[in-house]
Amino acid sequence: MQEFIRRIQNARQVNHIIMDRIRPIIDEEPLWSRSDQSFSIRLAKAEDVPLFIELENDAYKGFHAWTQQDFEHDWFRNPYCVYILVEDTTNKEVVAMISGRFLAKGAHISHLLVREKYQNQRLGSKLLDLWIRLAEIEEVPIITLEVRESNTIAQNLYYGQDFKKHGIKENYYSDNKETAFLLKREMPNA
Repeated sequence: MQEFIRRIQNARQVNHIIMDRIRPIIDEEPLWSRSDQSFSIRLAKAEDVPLFIELENDAYKGFHAWTQQDFEHDWFRNPYCVYILVEDTTNKEVVAMISGRFLAKGAHISHLLVREKYQNQRLGSKLLDLWIRLAEIEEVPIITLEVRESNTIAQNLYYGQDFKKHGIKENYYSDNKETAFLLKREMPNA
């Protein structure tokens, strides 16, 4: 952790072009409430980067899509990256995240993560809805993502939002050589 803090202090300031542009939309996003819980939405900050791998470990039950180094590289070198976090308002714990990038040719979802104890509360659906809404605002023609062949719950979420299987990437995931399905959603009016 000390090493990461030193890197933050020494790193050049990254201009996150898209996050700067969508900040007013995220800032106006209302609290998401469910029975006795409420959740706030915010854009990530550099100090949040160490949480990403912890969130990935919890949500993916030990499977790894990215390493801590991958997250840091994306955060500090990709001006088009977007990281949106969900916090439980009672304890300020980061419980979910969607991340990826927005380019003129399309948006890509790199991660849709929900901590295990917060799953089945529609947080993933709400984050995906928000990403689709941002893609409409940014007027991108498509949204793409990869999903594990074994992750049928996530596949059903994406298929329910008009994503279609566009391809297969054999041995895509380095942790267990699992196949990924490439999914794509065409955006209307783009």
